[in-house]
Amino acid sequence: MYSNQKKRNRKRTIVSRVTRWYTVFVAAIFIAMFSVALVLSDTWSSYTTRTELERATIRMASDLDDFESYDDGVYFAIYSKDKKLERGTLPQGFHENAPFSSGEISKYSSDGLNYYYFDTYNKEEQKWVRGIHSIKWLSYELKLFLLAIVVLAPLSMISMSLGGRRILKRGLLPINDVTNMAEDITESRDYTKRINTSYKHSYDETARLANVFNKMIFSIQENFDKEKQFNQNVSHELRTPLSVIMAESEFGAKYADDLESARESLEVINHQAKLMKDMTEQILELSKAEQLCWSDLDRLSLSELVTEYCRQHERKWVESGLKFDIEIQSDIWIYGHKLMLYRVLDNLVSNAIKFSKTMVLIKLERDQGQGFGENQKNTSFKCEKPEEITDLTTATLKVVDDGIGISPDHIAKISDRFYQVDESRNKEINSGLGLGLSFVREIAELHRAEFKIVSEEGDGAEFRLKFIMC
Repeated sequence: MYSNQKKRNRKRTIVSRVTRWYTVFVAAIFIAMFSVALVLSDTWSSYTTRTELERATIRMASDLDDFESYDDGVYFAIYSKDKKLERGTLPQGFHENAPFSSGEISKYSSDGLNYYYFDTYNKEEQKWVRGIHSIKWLSYELKLFLLAIVVLAPLSMISMSLGGRRILKRGLLPINDVTNMAEDITESRDYTKRINTSYKHSYDETARLANVFNKMIFSIQENFDKEKQFNQNVSHELRTPLSVIMAESEFGAKYADDLESARESLEVINHQAKLMKDMTEQILELSKAEQLCWSDLDRLSLSELVTEYCRQHERKWVESGLKFDIEIQSDIWIYGHKLMLYRVLDNLVSNAIKFSKTMVLIKLERDQGQGFGENQKNTSFKCEKPEEITDLTTATLKVVDDGIGISPDHIAKISDRFYQVDESRNKEINSGLGLGLSFVREIAELHRAEFKIVSEEGDGAEFRLKFIMC
Protein backbone atom coordinates (compact mmCIF):
# COMPACT_ATOMS: atom_id res chain seq x y z
CA MET A 1 0.00 0.00 0.00
CA TYR A 2 2.76 2.41 0.95
CA SER A 3 4.75 1.61 -2.21
CA ASN A 4 1.73 2.63 -4.31
CA GLN A 5 1.37 5.79 -2.25
CA LYS A 6 5.04 6.61 -2.82
CA LYS A 7 4.55 6.26 -6.58
CA ARG A 8 1.60 8.62 -6.48
CA ASN A 9 3.59 11.08 -4.39
CA ARG A 10 6.43 11.04 -6.92
CA LYS A 11 3.98 11.97 -9.64
CA ARG A 12 2.58 14.89 -7.70
CA THR A 13 5.40 16.39 -5.68
CA ILE A 14 5.48 19.91 -4.32
CA VAL A 15 8.87 20.43 -5.98
CA SER A 16 7.48 19.57 -9.43
CA ARG A 17 4.37 21.68 -8.97
CA VAL A 18 6.23 24.72 -7.66
CA THR A 19 8.88 24.37 -10.37
CA ARG A 20 6.21 24.16 -13.07
CA TRP A 21 4.33 27.07 -11.61
CA TYR A 22 7.18 29.53 -11.39
CA THR A 23 8.60 28.34 -14.75
CA VAL A 24 5.27 29.13 -16.39
CA PHE A 25 5.12 32.36 -14.42
CA VAL A 26 8.62 33.42 -15.50
CA ALA A 27 7.84 32.39 -19.08
CA ALA A 28 4.70 34.55 -19.01
CA ILE A 29 6.77 37.46 -17.69
CA PHE A 30 9.32 37.03 -20.47
CA ILE A 31 6.59 36.79 -23.13
CA ALA A 32 4.93 39.91 -21.73
CA MET A 33 8.29 41.70 -21.67
CA PHE A 34 9.01 40.63 -25.26
CA SER A 35 5.57 41.77 -26.42
CA VAL A 36 5.93 45.13 -24.70
CA ALA A 37 9.46 45.49 -26.08
CA LEU A 38 8.16 44.67 -29.56
CA VAL A 39 5.41 47.28 -29.35
CA LEU A 40 7.70 49.89 -27.87
CA SER A 41 10.39 49.13 -30.42
CA ASP A 42 7.96 49.56 -33.31
CA THR A 43 6.66 52.81 -31.82
CA TRP A 44 10.16 54.09 -31.13
CA SER A 45 11.40 53.08 -34.57
CA SER A 46 8.50 54.91 -36.24
CA TYR A 47 9.06 57.99 -34.10
CA THR A 48 12.79 58.19 -34.78
CA THR A 49 12.27 57.61 -38.53
CA ARG A 50 9.71 60.41 -38.79
CA THR A 51 11.83 62.79 -36.72
CA GLU A 52 14.98 62.13 -38.72
CA LEU A 53 13.08 62.48 -42.00
CA GLU A 54 11.64 65.87 -41.04
CA ARG A 55 14.95 67.24 -39.83
CA ALA A 56 16.91 66.00 -42.86
CA THR A 57 14.36 67.41 -45.34
CA ILE A 58 14.26 70.84 -43.70
CA ARG A 59 18.06 70.92 -43.57
CA MET A 60 18.30 69.95 -47.26
CA ALA A 61 15.69 72.56 -48.30
CA SER A 62 17.52 75.33 -46.50
CA ASP A 63 20.68 74.86 -48.63
CA LEU A 64 19.83 73.65 -52.14
CA ASP A 65 23.36 74.45 -53.37
CA ASP A 66 24.59 71.36 -51.52
CA PHE A 67 21.68 69.19 -52.67
CA GLU A 68 22.18 65.42 -52.64
CA SER A 69 19.61 62.96 -53.89
CA TYR A 70 20.35 60.40 -51.15
CA ASP A 71 21.79 60.87 -47.70
CA ASP A 72 21.76 58.51 -44.71
CA GLY A 73 18.75 56.48 -45.80
CA VAL A 74 16.68 59.45 -47.00
CA TYR A 75 15.81 60.05 -50.67
CA PHE A 76 15.48 63.69 -51.76
CA ALA A 77 13.69 65.20 -54.78
CA ILE A 78 13.19 68.81 -55.95
CA TYR A 79 9.89 69.86 -57.43
CA SER A 80 9.00 73.10 -59.24
CA LYS A 81 6.50 75.58 -57.95
CA ASP A 82 3.90 73.71 -60.03
CA LYS A 83 4.89 70.43 -58.29
CA LYS A 84 6.68 68.98 -61.29
CA LEU A 85 9.68 66.74 -60.59
CA GLU A 86 12.88 68.45 -61.67
CA ARG A 87 15.68 66.39 -60.17
CA GLY A 88 16.43 63.96 -57.40
CA THR A 89 15.91 60.27 -56.70
CA LEU A 90 12.72 58.43 -55.83
CA PRO A 91 12.79 54.97 -54.21
CA GLN A 92 11.37 51.98 -56.05
CA GLY A 93 7.59 51.98 -56.14
CA PHE A 94 7.20 55.60 -55.01
CA HIS A 95 5.15 57.64 -57.55
CA GLU A 96 6.45 61.09 -58.35
CA ASN A 97 2.94 62.57 -58.21
CA ALA A 98 2.18 61.50 -54.64
CA PRO A 99 -0.03 64.17 -52.98
CA PHE A 100 1.76 67.13 -51.41
CA SER A 101 1.18 68.15 -47.81
CA SER A 102 3.41 70.98 -46.68
CA GLY A 103 4.96 70.59 -43.21
CA GLU A 104 3.38 67.20 -42.44
CA ILE A 105 4.62 63.63 -42.41
CA SER A 106 2.63 61.55 -44.88
CA LYS A 107 2.56 57.83 -45.58
CA TYR A 108 2.68 56.21 -49.02
CA SER A 109 2.22 52.54 -49.90
CA SER A 110 2.77 50.75 -53.19
CA ASP A 111 3.35 47.12 -54.15
CA GLY A 112 3.76 46.11 -50.48
CA LEU A 113 6.31 48.83 -49.82
CA ASN A 114 5.66 51.55 -47.24
CA TYR A 115 7.25 54.98 -47.07
CA TYR A 116 7.13 58.12 -44.99
CA TYR A 117 7.60 61.37 -46.91
CA PHE A 118 7.82 65.01 -45.90
CA ASP A 119 7.30 68.08 -48.12
CA THR A 120 8.60 71.56 -47.45
CA TYR A 121 8.63 74.69 -49.67
CA ASN A 122 11.65 76.97 -50.18
CA LYS A 123 10.20 80.45 -50.79
CA GLU A 124 13.47 81.99 -51.94
CA GLU A 125 14.11 79.37 -54.61
CA GLN A 126 10.38 78.72 -55.10
CA LYS A 127 11.02 75.01 -55.02
CA TRP A 128 9.42 72.08 -53.26
CA VAL A 129 11.76 69.69 -51.51
CA ARG A 130 10.50 66.18 -50.76
CA GLY A 131 12.24 63.78 -48.41
CA ILE A 132 11.33 60.06 -48.54
CA HIS A 133 12.26 57.33 -46.03
CA SER A 134 11.29 53.68 -46.27
CA ILE A 135 9.36 52.34 -43.28
CA LYS A 136 11.42 49.60 -41.70
CA TRP A 137 9.79 47.37 -39.12
CA LEU A 138 12.77 47.59 -36.77
CA SER A 139 16.13 49.21 -36.81
CA TYR A 140 19.29 47.13 -36.68
CA GLU A 141 19.95 47.97 -33.05
CA LEU A 142 16.43 47.04 -31.99
CA LYS A 143 16.68 43.79 -33.90
CA LEU A 144 19.82 42.92 -31.95
CA PHE A 145 18.08 43.81 -28.70
CA LEU A 146 15.07 41.62 -29.45
CA LEU A 147 17.34 38.82 -30.64
CA ALA A 148 19.21 38.99 -27.35
CA ILE A 149 15.91 38.70 -25.47
CA VAL A 150 14.85 35.71 -27.59
CA VAL A 151 18.17 33.93 -26.96
CA LEU A 152 18.71 34.85 -23.32
CA ALA A 153 15.13 34.38 -22.12
CA PRO A 154 15.05 30.57 -22.59
CA LEU A 155 18.53 30.22 -21.08
CA SER A 156 17.47 32.31 -18.09
CA MET A 157 14.28 30.30 -17.69
CA ILE A 158 16.19 27.01 -17.78
CA SER A 159 18.76 28.28 -15.27
CA MET A 160 16.07 29.61 -12.93
CA SER A 161 14.04 26.40 -13.17
CA LEU A 162 17.00 24.15 -12.46
CA GLY A 163 18.33 26.40 -9.70
CA GLY A 164 14.93 26.83 -8.11
CA ARG A 165 14.25 23.10 -8.29
CA ARG A 166 17.55 22.36 -6.61
CA ILE A 167 16.89 24.86 -3.82
CA LEU A 168 13.39 23.45 -3.30
CA LYS A 169 14.67 19.88 -3.15
CA ARG A 170 17.29 20.88 -0.61
CA GLY A 171 14.80 22.87 1.42
CA LEU A 172 12.16 20.12 1.38
CA LEU A 173 14.60 17.29 2.04
CA PRO A 174 13.68 17.16 5.77
CA ILE A 175 9.99 16.97 4.81
CA ASN A 176 10.72 13.99 2.56
CA ASP A 177 12.69 12.41 5.37
CA VAL A 178 9.83 13.03 7.81
CA THR A 179 7.37 11.42 5.38
CA ASN A 180 9.59 8.41 4.70
CA MET A 181 10.40 7.99 8.37
CA ALA A 182 6.71 8.18 9.34
CA GLU A 183 5.93 5.48 6.76
CA ASP A 184 8.81 3.31 7.96
CA ILE A 185 7.78 3.66 11.60
CA THR A 186 4.16 2.88 10.70
CA GLU A 187 5.22 -0.28 8.90
CA SER A 188 7.90 -1.45 11.35
CA ARG A 189 6.53 0.09 14.59
CA ASP A 190 10.14 0.79 15.52
CA TYR A 191 10.13 4.05 17.49
CA THR A 192 13.91 4.09 17.91
CA LYS A 193 14.39 5.47 14.38
CA ARG A 194 15.30 9.13 13.97
CA ILE A 195 15.67 11.59 11.10
CA ASN A 196 19.17 12.65 10.18
CA THR A 197 19.43 16.40 10.89
CA SER A 198 23.06 16.91 9.83
CA TYR A 199 22.22 18.35 6.40
CA LYS A 200 24.92 20.09 4.38
CA HIS A 201 22.39 22.70 3.28
CA SER A 202 19.58 23.31 5.74
CA TYR A 203 16.92 25.98 6.22
CA ASP A 204 15.56 27.12 9.54
CA GLU A 205 11.91 26.14 9.02
CA THR A 206 12.50 22.62 7.70
CA ALA A 207 15.40 21.96 10.09
CA ARG A 208 13.08 22.86 12.98
CA LEU A 209 10.47 20.49 11.54
CA ALA A 210 12.97 17.61 11.55
CA ASN A 211 14.06 18.38 15.11
CA VAL A 212 10.46 18.66 16.34
CA PHE A 213 9.59 15.37 14.62
CA ASN A 214 12.51 13.64 16.32
CA LYS A 215 11.42 15.05 19.68
CA MET A 216 7.87 13.88 19.05
CA ILE A 217 9.06 10.37 18.15
CA PHE A 218 11.26 10.35 21.25
CA SER A 219 8.26 11.33 23.37
CA ILE A 220 6.12 8.63 21.74
CA GLN A 221 8.88 6.07 22.26
CA GLU A 222 9.26 7.13 25.88
CA ASN A 223 5.53 6.85 26.55
CA PHE A 224 5.37 3.57 24.61
CA ASP A 225 8.21 2.12 26.69
CA LYS A 226 6.60 3.36 29.89
CA GLU A 227 3.24 1.86 28.97
CA LYS A 228 4.93 -1.38 27.97
CA GLN A 229 6.80 -1.50 31.27
CA PHE A 230 3.62 -0.52 33.12
CA ASN A 231 1.65 -3.36 31.53
CA GLN A 232 4.40 -5.80 32.39
CA ASN A 233 4.50 -4.54 35.96
CA VAL A 234 0.71 -4.74 36.31
CA SER A 235 0.74 -8.29 34.99
CA HIS A 236 3.54 -9.20 37.39
CA GLU A 237 1.94 -7.52 40.40
CA LEU A 238 -1.47 -9.11 39.72
CA ARG A 239 0.02 -12.52 39.08
CA THR A 240 1.32 -12.81 42.66
CA PRO A 241 -1.97 -12.26 44.54
CA LEU A 242 -3.87 -14.30 41.97
CA SER A 243 -1.43 -17.20 42.45
CA VAL A 244 -1.80 -16.94 46.21
CA ILE A 245 -5.61 -16.87 45.93
CA MET A 246 -5.57 -19.91 43.62
CA ALA A 247 -3.22 -21.84 45.91
CA GLU A 248 -5.14 -21.02 49.09
CA SER A 249 -8.50 -21.82 47.52
CA GLU A 250 -7.21 -25.18 46.28
CA PHE A 251 -5.62 -25.88 49.67
CA GLY A 252 -8.85 -24.99 51.48
CA ALA A 253 -10.91 -27.19 49.16
CA LYS A 254 -8.63 -30.21 49.62
CA TYR A 255 -7.18 -29.98 53.11
CA ALA A 256 -9.29 -27.64 55.27
CA ASP A 257 -10.95 -30.17 57.58
CA ASP A 258 -12.07 -27.73 60.27
CA LEU A 259 -13.31 -24.15 60.55
CA GLU A 260 -9.97 -22.81 61.80
CA SER A 261 -8.06 -24.04 58.73
CA ALA A 262 -10.73 -22.67 56.41
CA ARG A 263 -10.63 -19.33 58.24
CA GLU A 264 -6.85 -19.07 57.77
CA SER A 265 -7.20 -19.72 54.05
CA LEU A 266 -10.02 -17.20 53.75
CA GLU A 267 -7.96 -14.56 55.60
CA VAL A 268 -5.09 -15.02 53.15
CA ILE A 269 -7.49 -14.83 50.21
CA ASN A 270 -9.14 -11.71 51.70
CA HIS A 271 -5.77 -10.01 52.20
CA GLN A 272 -4.71 -10.70 48.61
CA ALA A 273 -8.10 -9.54 47.29
CA LYS A 274 -7.72 -6.24 49.21
CA LEU A 275 -4.24 -5.87 47.74
CA MET A 276 -5.67 -6.26 44.24
CA LYS A 277 -8.48 -3.85 45.07
CA ASP A 278 -5.99 -1.21 46.29
CA MET A 279 -3.88 -1.67 43.18
CA THR A 280 -6.92 -1.30 40.91
CA GLU A 281 -8.06 1.85 42.72
CA GLN A 282 -4.63 3.45 42.46
CA ILE A 283 -4.38 2.60 38.75
CA LEU A 284 -7.82 4.18 38.21
CA GLU A 285 -6.72 7.26 40.16
CA LEU A 286 -3.64 7.55 37.97
CA SER A 287 -5.78 7.22 34.85
CA LYS A 288 -8.18 9.87 36.11
CA ALA A 289 -5.31 12.22 36.93
CA GLU A 290 -3.95 11.86 33.39
CA GLN A 291 -7.32 12.95 31.95
CA LEU A 292 -7.44 16.20 33.94
CA CYS A 293 -5.94 19.48 32.78
CA TRP A 294 -5.32 22.98 34.10
CA SER A 295 -8.78 24.26 33.16
CA ASP A 296 -10.32 21.68 35.52
CA LEU A 297 -8.69 23.32 38.55
CA ASP A 298 -10.35 25.77 40.93
CA ARG A 299 -8.91 28.50 43.10
CA LEU A 300 -8.58 27.13 46.62
CA SER A 301 -6.73 27.71 49.87
CA LEU A 302 -3.91 25.20 50.21
CA SER A 303 -3.43 26.37 53.80
CA GLU A 304 -6.99 25.36 54.73
CA LEU A 305 -6.74 22.06 52.83
CA VAL A 306 -3.56 21.00 54.67
CA THR A 307 -4.98 22.19 58.00
CA GLU A 308 -8.19 20.24 57.46
CA TYR A 309 -6.25 17.09 56.53
CA CYS A 310 -4.08 17.29 59.64
CA ARG A 311 -7.10 17.85 61.88
CA GLN A 312 -8.91 14.82 60.46
CA HIS A 313 -5.91 12.51 60.96
CA GLU A 314 -4.72 13.84 64.31
CA ARG A 315 -6.23 11.01 66.39
CA LYS A 316 -4.90 8.34 64.04
CA TRP A 317 -1.41 9.80 64.23
CA VAL A 318 -1.44 9.64 68.02
CA GLU A 319 -1.85 5.87 67.77
CA SER A 320 1.23 5.60 65.51
CA GLY A 321 3.54 6.66 68.34
CA LEU A 322 5.33 9.19 66.14
CA LYS A 323 5.81 12.88 66.85
CA PHE A 324 4.13 15.17 64.28
CA ASP A 325 5.31 18.77 63.74
CA ILE A 326 2.82 20.91 61.80
CA GLU A 327 3.85 24.33 60.40
CA ILE A 328 1.29 25.93 58.08
CA GLN A 329 1.35 29.54 56.88
CA SER A 330 -2.08 31.07 56.26
CA ASP A 331 -3.54 32.59 53.08
CA ILE A 332 -1.67 30.46 50.55
CA TRP A 333 -3.94 30.17 47.51
CA ILE A 334 -3.37 28.10 44.39
CA TYR A 335 -5.29 26.68 41.46
CA GLY A 336 -5.91 23.04 42.31
CA HIS A 337 -8.12 19.97 42.38
CA LYS A 338 -9.14 19.49 46.01
CA LEU A 339 -9.64 15.71 45.94
CA MET A 340 -6.41 15.07 44.07
CA LEU A 341 -4.39 17.34 46.38
CA TYR A 342 -5.93 15.57 49.36
CA ARG A 343 -4.82 12.22 47.92
CA VAL A 344 -1.32 13.58 47.23
CA LEU A 345 -0.95 14.75 50.82
CA ASP A 346 -2.26 11.42 52.10
CA ASN A 347 0.25 9.51 49.93
CA LEU A 348 3.20 11.58 51.15
CA VAL A 349 2.23 11.44 54.82
CA SER A 350 1.41 7.72 54.69
CA ASN A 351 4.79 7.10 53.05
CA ALA A 352 6.53 9.14 55.78
CA ILE A 353 4.71 7.23 58.55
CA LYS A 354 5.80 3.89 57.04
CA PHE A 355 9.51 4.66 57.15
CA SER A 356 9.92 7.28 59.91
CA LYS A 357 11.62 6.34 63.18
CA THR A 358 10.46 9.06 65.56
CA MET A 359 8.93 12.08 63.81
CA VAL A 360 7.15 13.47 60.73
CA LEU A 361 7.23 17.14 59.69
CA ILE A 362 4.44 18.71 57.59
CA LYS A 363 5.33 22.26 56.55
CA LEU A 364 3.68 24.75 54.18
CA GLU A 365 5.31 28.13 53.59
CA ARG A 366 5.75 30.88 51.04
CA ASP A 367 9.05 30.92 49.18
CA GLN A 368 11.24 33.95 49.68
CA GLY A 369 12.03 35.13 46.14
CA GLN A 370 13.07 31.72 44.80
CA GLY A 371 10.40 30.66 42.33
CA PHE A 372 10.96 27.91 39.78
CA GLY A 373 14.17 26.93 38.11
CA GLU A 374 14.71 27.44 34.38
CA ASN A 375 13.71 23.88 33.55
CA GLN A 376 10.38 24.26 35.28
CA LYS A 377 9.69 27.66 33.69
CA ASN A 378 10.16 26.25 30.22
CA THR A 379 7.92 23.24 30.79
CA SER A 380 4.92 23.04 28.43
CA PHE A 381 1.57 22.16 29.97
CA LYS A 382 -1.70 20.67 28.81
CA CYS A 383 -3.80 23.84 29.13
CA GLU A 384 -3.26 27.56 29.09
CA LYS A 385 -2.56 29.47 32.28
CA PRO A 386 -5.49 31.60 33.56
CA GLU A 387 -5.22 35.35 33.16
CA GLU A 388 -5.35 35.89 36.93
CA ILE A 389 -1.80 34.53 37.37
CA THR A 390 0.60 37.34 36.59
CA ASP A 391 3.86 36.12 38.21
CA LEU A 392 5.53 33.04 39.60
CA THR A 393 5.20 33.62 43.35
CA THR A 394 5.48 30.16 44.86
CA ALA A 395 4.80 28.20 48.02
CA THR A 396 6.33 24.88 49.08
CA LEU A 397 4.71 21.93 50.84
CA LYS A 398 7.22 19.69 52.64
CA VAL A 399 6.71 16.27 54.18
CA VAL A 400 9.82 15.08 56.07
CA ASP A 401 10.62 11.81 57.85
CA ASP A 402 13.68 10.67 59.82
CA GLY A 403 13.81 7.18 58.36
CA ILE A 404 16.71 5.39 56.72
CA GLY A 405 16.60 7.65 53.69
CA ILE A 406 16.93 6.93 49.97
CA SER A 407 20.15 6.50 48.02
CA PRO A 408 20.78 8.87 45.07
CA ASP A 409 20.54 5.92 42.64
CA HIS A 410 16.92 5.33 43.62
CA ILE A 411 15.72 8.95 43.83
CA ALA A 412 15.51 9.38 40.04
CA LYS A 413 13.40 6.22 39.65
CA ILE A 414 11.35 6.15 42.83
CA SER A 415 8.40 7.99 41.26
CA ASP A 416 8.17 5.49 38.38
CA ARG A 417 5.15 3.22 38.46
CA PHE A 418 5.63 0.02 40.50
CA TYR A 419 9.21 0.96 41.34
CA GLN A 420 10.18 0.04 44.90
CA VAL A 421 13.44 0.37 46.75
CA ASP A 422 15.26 -2.66 48.06
CA GLU A 423 14.18 -4.75 51.00
CA SER A 424 16.06 -2.72 53.61
CA ARG A 425 13.65 0.22 53.18
CA ASN A 426 10.64 -1.65 51.87
CA LYS A 427 10.25 -4.18 54.61
CA GLU A 428 7.37 -6.59 54.52
CA ILE A 429 5.50 -4.62 57.14
CA ASN A 430 5.87 -1.44 55.06
CA SER A 431 5.49 -2.99 51.61
CA GLY A 432 3.45 -1.06 49.09
CA LEU A 433 2.45 -1.16 45.46
CA GLY A 434 4.96 1.34 44.12
CA LEU A 435 2.22 3.58 42.73
CA GLY A 436 1.94 6.27 45.43
CA LEU A 437 4.82 8.52 44.37
CA SER A 438 3.96 7.98 40.71
CA PHE A 439 0.51 9.36 41.51
CA VAL A 440 2.11 12.31 43.34
CA ARG A 441 4.26 13.10 40.29
CA GLU A 442 1.24 13.00 37.93
CA ILE A 443 -0.77 15.34 40.16
CA ALA A 444 2.23 17.67 40.53
CA GLU A 445 2.48 17.95 36.73
CA LEU A 446 -1.25 18.65 36.53
CA HIS A 447 -0.85 21.52 39.02
CA ARG A 448 2.34 22.78 37.34
CA ALA A 449 4.13 22.08 40.58
CA GLU A 450 7.76 21.07 41.02
CA PHE A 451 8.10 17.69 42.74
CA LYS A 452 11.47 17.07 44.35
CA ILE A 453 12.92 14.46 46.69
CA VAL A 454 15.85 15.41 48.94
CA SER A 455 17.42 12.51 50.79
CA GLU A 456 20.62 10.76 51.72
CA GLU A 457 20.90 7.18 52.77
CA GLY A 458 20.59 6.93 56.55
CA ASP A 459 19.44 10.54 56.99
CA GLY A 460 15.68 10.54 56.35
CA ALA A 461 13.79 11.84 53.31
CA GLU A 462 12.18 15.18 52.42
CA PHE A 463 9.44 15.39 49.77
CA ARG A 464 8.79 18.87 48.36
CA LEU A 465 5.95 20.20 46.21
CA LYS A 466 6.42 23.78 44.97
CA PHE A 467 3.14 25.38 43.76
CA ILE A 468 2.42 28.56 41.81
CA MET A 469 0.41 30.93 44.03
CA CYS A 470 -2.48 32.97 42.73
